[in-house]
Amino acid sequence: MKHYKAALFDMDGTLLESMHFWRNVVADWMQRQGNGELPPGEKEKLEAMSVGGGLRYVQETYAGTPWSAIRWPGLFAVMAEHYRRDVRLKPGARELLSVLRDKKIPMGIATGTPHHLADIALETAGLSEYFQFVLSPDEFPEGKKETHIFEESLRRLGGASPQETLFFEDALYSVQTAKAMGFYVIAVKEPYSIKDTEKIAALSDLYWQELNEESAVRFLNDLQQ
Repeated sequence: MKHYKAALFDMDGTLLESMHFWRNVVADWMQRQGNGELPPGEKEKLEAMSVGGGLRYVQETYAGTPWSAIRWPGLFAVMAEHYRRDVRLKPGARELLSVLRDKKIPMGIATGTPHHLADIALETAGLSEYFQFVLSPDEFPEGKKETHIFEESLRRLGGASPQETLFFEDALYSVQTAKAMGFYVIAVKEPYSIKDTEKIAALSDLYWQELNEESAVRFLNDLQQ
């Protein structure tokens, strides 16, 4: 097997079972503010939107009500609570990281989650010790749709080339950017990316249903040779 010098990870949906909290965060905030059920159909409608789209929808649709006071800091406070209390590791995540660490492969995080929330999530999950750095939209507002966050990640990973670096991800747009740069992309199945499954699987070098599925275990065993 080829020798890889570094590994880069997405966080939400790849290592952590946390995407459903992001998908529900606007409705969650509204329920907390209203101390009750949402109008019929609103929860489902909001779950189908991006977080930013849901925020704008609530501000416009419920103008003049307490719900229209929704802002990013309020949503982040809800997510911070979830990260401290509710988020769980995806099965096999710790074992995967332990194998890479035992191989002395440096690892970093490139996430779309604000830095302070990522720090809370990784500390709560007991994963902080595995990573040399976390890069987020705080430093790179354009995120993983552009190459800059990847380029800085490679620099911090000791100057490894994309071809020498494993990249673990669950979202199509990020897989597209990384693959175009030459990373060895290992995609992880995530229910909230299910509509993009075929495209993600076709682009990726490997597509894992779970981090501890048979092909993942086989890959890690080969990596240890």
